[in-house]
Amino acid sequence: IVADTVAPATASIDQATSSEVIPPRAPVKEGGETTHALAQPEPLPEKTNVTVDTPTARYVFSTEGAALYSCRLKNYEEIDPPLRLFEAQKEQARTIEAKTFWEERIEEVRARKANIKDGEFIPRGEPVPEDRWVELIPQLDSNIGHPLGLRFGEGLDDRGIHYTVNHDNLMVGEGQSATLEFVAKTETGITLKKRLVFSSDKPAFEIDVDIRAQGGVEELEKTLGHHWILEWPDGICHLPFHYPGSQEENKLRAMLSDSMQSLTQKKSLMDEAVDKSQGKSYRKTLEGRVGWINIETRYFLASFVPQSPNMQGVYILPHVNQAYPFTEIDTRMGIGLISTFSETPKSILVYAGPKLTGVLENVAIGLDRVVYDSWFETLDKICRFVDWLLAFFYSVIPSYGIAIILLCILSKIILYPLTYKQAQMQKKMAVLQPKIQELKEKYADDAQKLQQEQMKLWKKHGVSPAGCLPMFAQLPIFIALYRTIMASIEMRGAPFLWIHDLSLPDMTFFLPFALPFLGNAVNVLPFIMTGISAAQMHQQKKNMPDPNQAQIMMFMTVFFFFILYNFSSGLVLYWMTNSITMIFQQKLMEHYGHAHIPAHRAGTANGSTLDEDEEDASTKKG
Repeated sequence: IVADTVAPATASIDQATSSEVIPPRAPVKEGGETTHALAQPEPLPEKTNVTVDTPTARYVFSTEGAALYSCRLKNYEEIDPPLRLFEAQKEQARTIEAKTFWEERIEEVRARKANIKDGEFIPRGEPVPEDRWVELIPQLDSNIGHPLGLRFGEGLDDRGIHYTVNHDNLMVGEGQSATLEFVAKTETGITLKKRLVFSSDKPAFEIDVDIRAQGGVEELEKTLGHHWILEWPDGICHLPFHYPGSQEENKLRAMLSDSMQSLTQKKSLMDEAVDKSQGKSYRKTLEGRVGWINIETRYFLASFVPQSPNMQGVYILPHVNQAYPFTEIDTRMGIGLISTFSETPKSILVYAGPKLTGVLENVAIGLDRVVYDSWFETLDKICRFVDWLLAFFYSVIPSYGIAIILLCILSKIILYPLTYKQAQMQKKMAVLQPKIQELKEKYADDAQKLQQEQMKLWKKHGVSPAGCLPMFAQLPIFIALYRTIMASIEMRGAPFLWIHDLSLPDMTFFLPFALPFLGNAVNVLPFIMTGISAAQMHQQKKNMPDPNQAQIMMFMTVFFFFILYNFSSGLVLYWMTNSITMIFQQKLMEHYGHAHIPAHRAGTANGSTLDEDEEDASTKKG
């Protein structure tokens, strides 16, 4: 991050103000006289909306500011929170205002659901009704500005600028492209131009920003400051309320000098922004060559990809006037690209849509890596393969719940050799435990001798101290499964049994009060998962060499209940299926010639030793 500086009288971005509280917007008129440096001659062009339809999205631009007011995705449906959640919030409301707020939300959801036929979920591949398209542009307040707006120095921006446009509406069909051009002129001779190019075969559209003045760059710097910023100021997919499992939380990420960085995870950066803004809008310039800069939710993102040199990324912490006192709201954030004035247009790719690897890899280098948060190429490849398997299983049986179960079963089959080897090592270690305990007592005062004797014992009976390492070999696969199930947009809105959305907790019913660490939503699936996991631990504890290990594993079962309680039900379903398959695997190993070896065979209960038992087994086999 570039340190705070005072901007000198040159046009370099690096020398421009890199960290600043955004000044209040400059007035357009004061006492009947225009004071705005971007004031336009009368009469002003009429304000109109321009709609651009592509095969995958509908964009609505306004001639006021030439900004993007709406971006709706045609292949993805808006998912409403469960109505019973809002009803529970209403019951807990303590004021008339709060009750009224939730009553309005309930009526909004009911009105939308009234038009839904054949259930809440639209199967993948079927057309989504227009009234249910996902909206990416926050429809809250307009004091912050809209995407693709321009901001200059001294509180100047183009929100009040009326542009002319070359088309009323555009329809971009398959194999077609189209251009939309917004132009505005000021009383001082400054010309602002935004040229947007849409193509049906490209997931992103291109915007060329061209700012000219009669006096050239020097006049622009004198009038508008040292740089301009193209903004997406207020995040994406915001609702005026939050609920358990909400996926609306925004985060910022950028590719800076070929290194992917998560800006919202830099606590010092965000704390600095909140501290310096003190309730006002704030922005900071990011150090390094920017490949792209994103504002993201769990399943969607908006991205700026500079196509011209000498541009830098900025993040924005907007000041929000509109408050919702009855609910929790995440910090709203924005992104932008900053550029100096020049004699040539600056070009930027803009993508607003789903986080799909196959789409994002055609937008910018490395942009597809944001889907699974995979910092390692190998992990990213595993995640992609797992996602492909989920889609394949869904194509065979159109249920993502069944797809997750089949995925879990397949992974257990593939990993069975490792699981078997680990189980055998556990059994042998359990059998040898009495002898190891004897060695510990015998060589209590000689740690080196104890280690030597243990190694001899392990070597004699074919036991490796690294025998449980196969368990760690499974970790990359488990991590990939976790990331895929959490990130796959196909989970969004997918029902299974009583679960209305596999991407959310199942939220079967709600309590009139909130439980510590859990909340007021009662999720049934984690209780079932914990019961099955406890049964699995009980089955396995007889093979554990140390009784304390069984207690630790049982504790971990309870611990995971709290960890996974408010996770997506798809992930809990996978974990539960994993426990069930492990129970069956253990039964199979015991039944088909790999029966559990009681611990007393190594010790004194029947007077025999491991060597004697092995000799007996060898004789019987002969």
